Amino acid sequence: MIELRQLHYLITIAEFRSIRAAAEALNIQQSTLSRTIRAIEDDLGAMLFERHHNGVEFTEAGQVSTAE
Repeated sequence: MIELRQLHYLITIAEFRSIRAAAEALNIQQSTLSRTIRAIEDDLGAMLFERHHNGVEFTEAGQVSTAE
């Protein structure tokens, strides 16, 4: 089950399309945000984001996770 804080992190990443920018907006370390996302992905057994050199995009699993 995704916690409210984790959902807020996911939504912020989606807004900024960047883990670095989302971490800055959330006032947390990028490494902390990355670890949190990896932990959520491990718990759900699915990748939530596709990471690209120019940002991130939700995968289908990520879209479903935030819609719930």
